[in-house]
Amino acid sequence: MMLPAGGGRVTPISRKDVAAVIAAVAARPGRAEACHVITGRQALSFAEIAAVYETVFARPMRYRDCSKDDYLGSVCDRLEAPWPLAFATLGAAIAEGRWGSASPDFMDITSRETESFHDFLVWARSP
Repeated sequence: MMLPAGGGRVTPISRKDVAAVIAAVAARPGRAEACHVITGRQALSFAEIAAVYETVFARPMRYRDCSKDDYLGSVCDRLEAPWPLAFATLGAAIAEGRWGSASPDFMDITSRETESFHDFLVWARSP
């Protein structure tokens, strides 16, 4: 996996958990107007994400940081616009640390932890 994200971290959250928090907010009067930051529970580097993937799927995966130009050069022929630039820009934001903070809002709203990235991959691996 090659991305221009440096050593930046992200806090992945599953679609199932996003749906659960949306339903919980919608069901509570007065909560729908508040602003919430919904993230996974743990900030992970892309090297850590690759290691979890490798463990769950028993297939090698490594993260390699690259420049924005190198990334664009490697994906522009495989992805239609605007995706190469969108992913390169997202990678730059991750490298700057904009996506690495975990928020307590999910737990505050649902009274439970989000699914771990590992558990999400185990679920995704299932037939």
